Amino acid sequence: MNLKDINKDFITEDINYECKARLNDKDPLKWLKTVCAFANSNGGTIYCGVEDKTFKLIGYEDYEIDKEKQYFYHNIKEHFQLHLNITSKIIPYLINDKTRYIIEFKIDESNTKPVILNYNGMPLIYIRRDGFTNIPTYEEIQSLALNTKNKHYDSQVLDIKYNENNFTSFFKFCYERKNAYPTLKELKSIPFFDDDLNLYAGSYLFSDNYSLENSKITCTYYPGKNKGSNEIIDSVNFKGNLIDGFYFIYNFVNKYQKHGFIKYNDKRVDTTSFPSRALFEAIINALVHRDYFIDDSQISVDLFTNRLVITSPGSFYGQSETNITYNLKEFASKRRNNLIASIFVYLKAMEAKGTGFEKIMEEYKDADALHKPYIFEKNLQFNIVLPDLLDKEGIPLNFDKIKILKPYEVKSTYDYQILSFCYGKYQSVKEIANNLNISNSSYFRNNILENLITENLLIRKIEGKTSFYLTNEENVKLR
Repeated sequence: MNLKDINKDFITEDINYECKARLNDKDPLKWLKTVCAFANSNGGTIYCGVEDKTFKLIGYEDYEIDKEKQYFYHNIKEHFQLHLNITSKIIPYLINDKTRYIIEFKIDESNTKPVILNYNGMPLIYIRRDGFTNIPTYEEIQSLALNTKNKHYDSQVLDIKYNENNFTSFFKFCYERKNAYPTLKELKSIPFFDDDLNLYAGSYLFSDNYSLENSKITCTYYPGKNKGSNEIIDSVNFKGNLIDGFYFIYNFVNKYQKHGFIKYNDKRVDTTSFPSRALFEAIINALVHRDYFIDDSQISVDLFTNRLVITSPGSFYGQSETNITYNLKEFASKRRNNLIASIFVYLKAMEAKGTGFEKIMEEYKDADALHKPYIFEKNLQFNIVLPDLLDKEGIPLNFDKIKILKPYEVKSTYDYQILSFCYGKYQSVKEIANNLNISNSSYFRNNILENLITENLLIRKIEGKTSFYLTNEENVKLR
């Protein structure tokens, strides 16, 4: 007696099935990889109690069925983080006037790909190709990710139930921000979990138990203005949930940033290197917009003597490649992780309508051009740069970071460099010449600088016998 005798819908030429006389309990990888392959492909069916190749019915006694099903689902839960849509059906048949049973497990194609099988600490990926389970090529893995029906990491449903005892950091942060603990109804409305209390991947990122490789953070403090030498003052690593990750970065920066004051013409303002609100918003942005599909990556927090650079995996979502951008108010990036963003909105850690860049700019509104925050993208990572307000030199502008708004014919090769150097801060002729590495000649003063004044691109003021020059921000803007 074979499978076709009791299942009229079974087609032997169908390539989306496999038969197992018994589930191998000594080496479950042999059948788990089939489940993985079906989920990454077009779905499929595993018939248990059926001999492979011959389709001969081996079957189960009635008392064996529950044990085999429990063993199957226990391994699925243990080895797959993603929630897989699997249904089972018990099919009875008569042989020698005795009822026996086979088990049919139907595995649906996953909306999120690639589905990863975690076995003995190793992440494994399998697909179906010509009716066989295979390891995909690099190009096939890329195709799985590009063609996934669910484009967002955080919206995946996991086989992990919500338990408030696993969210102590989340509850504490919520109380600090809202002076109240979240209710089950509020969490359901976010939604923090589905109707069966299964967590989403985004909400699981807030769990005390979260420690996957895609949550790594490295904070490093350098003694200079670049990574030119191997010398570092401090470097620490983190792996865990988003709330603890936030405090890991926040506390590291606060440990080393300076406290002091800035003198303006009419006031003196007490400040820190990086204003608290700007630092808060920059960290939240890095956590919310990180690409959590990228394993073995990290958020890098690099502290230099003149700036803080926070680098997060993934480009700005929904944007073409972003060069250095100072005008943060007009920058609008789509949300890569809608659920993570919604949770931070609920926690009052970010606003529903914006990215927080406006608040960063507000904290730096009185800063000169050399101390303006900016963002940029490089090597599929986005970067947020906060200048150290207490560093007198600031971050020099590159000449390609300014834009002349009026019609203008460039008269010298130094024009853009001069306008960059004088942007936001009066500079003397000697300082400008030294910056350009040229002599302070009468030609330089009477032709090159004078032309920029005539074109209304530079403003001149005279103090005693010394002339100072400032870029006219009405006609010249930072890009």
